[in-house]
Amino acid sequence: FELEKIDPYFSEELDSKPPVLAGEFCNGKPILGMFSARPVMALPRRQFVAEFQSGAGNDPLASGEENALWREALTLKLEGLDTIYLQTEDAVDFVMAAEERADMRRGPAVDDFRERVITQMDYASDKIHLFEELDEWLSVLQTDPKLLKWLNLLERSALKAEALQAEMGLRVEEADDYKGRAKERAEESYDKAFQRTRGLDTRMRACIDTAREAADNAKESDDGGFNPFKMFR
Repeated sequence: FELEKIDPYFSEELDSKPPVLAGEFCNGKPILGMFSARPVMALPRRQFVAEFQSGAGNDPLASGEENALWREALTLKLEGLDTIYLQTEDAVDFVMAAEERADMRRGPAVDDFRERVITQMDYASDKIHLFEELDEWLSVLQTDPKLLKWLNLLERSALKAEALQAEMGLRVEEADDYKGRAKERAEESYDKAFQRTRGLDTRMRACIDTAREAADNAKESDDGGFNPFKMFR
């Protein structure tokens, strides 16, 4: 599928109307623990002033004045140790509380919309991919700024596909209820809607392929692999 055929469908309003799912916190993964559960946020064992002072002693090669100076410096350094540790504990707790608030603010709306997009990705690809794969590829589009236009195209195509599927369901009911020319019009409307969904499926498959390629390239980079054809893309 040639990129030139996709370009006209990219929105030019990404700055003013970014995709709904754009951003790391809209990718359906839990916010809670994203930062606070990382090892860098784990505090080391608390050590008290007496522990630092217990192993300290005068340097026999230093003068009395030098030993007095380092003792004074050590005392000054340790004076605020307890306060610093308590402040650090508070800071870590604050991060955890912030994550909890962010999870609550996000609410179910974004997650529900994300599931709807994945459902349309599944339909567009004729259900040949696992849900976990589609979920991963959608996350790639959401978190890579260079792929924002593809995410926007995917969202808009998914919404249009939903609307057409609803219309197709209505036309099926009409075709069952009507006769004669009315039945024919309902069937014609169904066929037109179906053909439009095929075009949307093509766009969504292009988005899926782009995300899958980006994910594969990222894995190659993590594994230290090298793809000699990347420079020709």
